[in-house]
Amino acid sequence: MIPVSPSRSVTVRLEPAFLRLIGGLFVLLLLSFIIGCGGGSGGSGTDNGTGVDPLEIEVNTSLDLFLSAIASGNIDLAMQEVDSNLQYYRKDSTVLGYQGFKTCLANFLAGAASISITIAPRAVVPDGETAAIIRGTLKCTYIDKKTSKSISSEELCEIYYARVPKVWGIQRLSGQNFTTLVFPAAF
Repeated sequence: MIPVSPSRSVTVRLEPAFLRLIGGLFVLLLLSFIIGCGGGSGGSGTDNGTGVDPLEIEVNTSLDLFLSAIASGNIDLAMQEVDSNLQYYRKDSTVLGYQGFKTCLANFLAGAASISITIAPRAVVPDGETAAIIRGTLKCTYIDKKTSKSISSEELCEIYYARVPKVWGIQRLSGQNFTTLVFPAAF
């Protein structure tokens, strides 16, 4: 038989310094949990909590550089945003490469003045982490240098961007669903 001892109450007296240490650790643990999960704002996904995918920002920036270079007549700057493997679906149903597009763009810039070019509204559709498609309405207004007439065009376009290896570039320029583009106009 096991001897039974009378029950005694045991009181543990904790020192105030120890209690402050435990309380401080609890507060630090609570703060690190709140900060670690995004501060209670729902955390962060691929958009870092901004609502915009970083890929979308990068691709839109590249497109804006391309369009502003065309508007300013700077073909070299515009072509920096174009990948060397470009497929350009021309209005006469031919598919041109980088050099063919550059020639068409150079002819356009030589014959046009006061160029205004936009793609709006535009939608960026990510295609993985290294590619995206921009769809929108390409609007171009310019003055024909020979006739001094103002000419406007508007057409649906699709631009396929790829990041190779760290630089975004236009790899396909076409109308939507691989249809042909009038832009840039031939002179």
